[in-house]
Amino acid sequence: MFTNTIHTATLLTGIEEVNTAMLHLLTTANEDALHFKPTARSWCIAQIAEHVLLSTNSVLKAMALKGSKSQRDPAEKIEELQLIFLDFEKKYNSPEFILPTKDIYVKAVLLEEFETTHLALMQLLYKIDFDEMIDHPAFGNISKLEIAHFVWFHTQRHLRQMNNCLRLYRQTKPQQPAIELFKTNVTTKPEADTIINRLKLHYPSSKITIDLNDCDKILRIEGERVQQKLILTTLEQLGHRGSVFT
Repeated sequence: MFTNTIHTATLLTGIEEVNTAMLHLLTTANEDALHFKPTARSWCIAQIAEHVLLSTNSVLKAMALKGSKSQRDPAEKIEELQLIFLDFEKKYNSPEFILPTKDIYVKAVLLEEFETTHLALMQLLYKIDFDEMIDHPAFGNISKLEIAHFVWFHTQRHLRQMNNCLRLYRQTKPQQPAIELFKTNVTTKPEADTIINRLKLHYPSSKITIDLNDCDKILRIEGERVQQKLILTTLEQLGHRGSVFT
């Protein structure tokens, strides 16, 4: 077997984090923001989400099939996929079968579909043999390891697109920034930087700081409205305690 535990764990963590960030954006954005188009030919956030769902579901169907034994390094195309999909300066045309199909979306339905697809994806990724080769309509012969990395890179690409769309929406319709405060037990700058970088995945437009000189080591998030449970869970995952500052 080519795929080692550390390699797989990194992939699974990356997919989980980027999907959590995308789900948070879809959950917290209002209906108007979800349907805002920066230009007449642009996709709105909801359309981007449908595109990601259609793409991921096509990968799910392919990965669920029994593959063939790989005659090459199953990781051979990972770097190429990363260079393609994380090059944000280049634009690509999507295959017709994963183009958005609607102009108007029901937020609750979109969220349910997103959560269902993400759950199905994660469950499958814990079962499959990443070294197997499969056929996909867009990629041809590709390893399950490579196409799982595609899902990660593709979702990252479109999360960035969603965040840019949301930023432009807020510039056209300014809102009073929200401020949330949390007590933490963070003691060092490297710990604080790690927490801030992780939270930036979920709140890229917010100003996030941790005051290490304050006795309560206050974590301050100014800008987007946050999910308190997500903040506290993130602190716990990184080995720290936290509570809402009142």
